[in-house]
Amino acid sequence: MMKLFKLPILFFSVFIFLSISVPGVWAHDDWRDEREQGIRLEMAKNFATALVHFKKALAAVPTDSKAEAINFRVQLQCQIATCYLRQEQRLKALPYIDSLLVSAAALRASDSIKADTEMYLVALVEECDSNHSNVAKASWKTWQEYNMLSQKICEMALPAMLTPSRYSSRARCFLAAGDRPGALKFLSAYMTKLSPSDPHYLDMQLKQAALKNFLNQPDMLRDLSLRLAKSKSAAEVACLVGQAQTWATDYVAADKTLASAYDKLEKQKKLSKVDRINLLNTRLDNSLDCGRWTEAEALARQCLALSPPERIRNLCLTALSVSLARQGKAKEAVSINEQKRKSNYSFLEDEERDATAETVKRRAGLK
Repeated sequence: MMKLFKLPILFFSVFIFLSISVPGVWAHDDWRDEREQGIRLEMAKNFATALVHFKKALAAVPTDSKAEAINFRVQLQCQIATCYLRQEQRLKALPYIDSLLVSAAALRASDSIKADTEMYLVALVEECDSNHSNVAKASWKTWQEYNMLSQKICEMALPAMLTPSRYSSRARCFLAAGDRPGALKFLSAYMTKLSPSDPHYLDMQLKQAALKNFLNQPDMLRDLSLRLAKSKSAAEVACLVGQAQTWATDYVAADKTLASAYDKLEKQKKLSKVDRINLLNTRLDNSLDCGRWTEAEALARQCLALSPPERIRNLCLTALSVSLARQGKAKEAVSINEQKRKSNYSFLEDEERDATAETVKRRAGLK
């Protein structure tokens, strides 16, 4: 079911359009005709005119308290809000979002929310999560409000989407806006709700500790590191801590953590090939995340020279291609990318392969 949630809202518009168009499914009364026209215009990306028809449909849809009518109203309000968001008119979308959330929460409480209503809600969340690059350039605060709006929708209407990954991403929105205390406050509030038995608990703890360390509160990270050292190797601990510091955008500390572990183990002649690859790959992620492209290129080449496992090899090739392209070495980047395409991805599903590559590219673009 969750895979359906990731489909774009135009897919759901087509679904509703086909449902309306099939004879005998629904009677063609005025509000459905208006909605059909709105969907046609939305599919054509004529959002301003689509809004006119969606609003007429909303005004004409039955106002009774039956679950079916409420579901239809929530869907229409999602469509209206989405059209506004696609035009980067968040303030105009807010009244519709506030209204639909009250209705959606009531539907969920009575177990009356329809699957296609959930799909529209998820699509609305994804629209809030989308880049809105023009807004980001004009106002970090407004961009952050877009992202936090998606959090509100999840909390009130889509609790299944409130995963550790989502909270991690939302906390990073604060970091993107330069608000480290805000990120820590947001993440710390979530940690009080997350069960210690959750498989993501340690990762989230480390991120919380890395944020605290960045804000001159080192105790939690120091204690976690000592605890981890009792069950993991020095290289494993360094990678875990370095990854968390990279996430927290504490790039200098991440470099220090990873480089010092590498140098110490090398000097002691205890640096295995596996440890060497893992430490280099984690440093590479740190360099990509802060946009140090020359350094990223060098680390990717160094890691590739060790003939790493295929999963890491392909990540390094993607990282190398990105770093070369960012330095204006387009031809070489294309050549490297071709090597990645020709490699064997049989151990990964296609979706996972593409998602892995895209994650590296997106993280490389975050500054």
